[in-house]
Amino acid sequence: MTQKHPAHKAAPTDHVSMGTRIGWGFGGLADNYIMNILNMIFLVLYVQYFKMPPVLAGLALALPRFVD
Repeated sequence: MTQKHPAHKAAPTDHVSMGTRIGWGFGGLADNYIMNILNMIFLVLYVQYFKMPPVLAGLALALPRFVD
């Protein structure tokens, strides 16, 4: 069991196309937009509907990000 295996060389087909990269980037952009829109909706809800001070509303939304 002492056989040495040569290092793996990537085949030319292992290349990721530019279209795939751009599509992957747009998917990540959509994920970020969804999370930011939800945070903005909750911020407006906390401040206007629940009459929470804006500083506390910002802390309520930022705290889980710091803990995570």
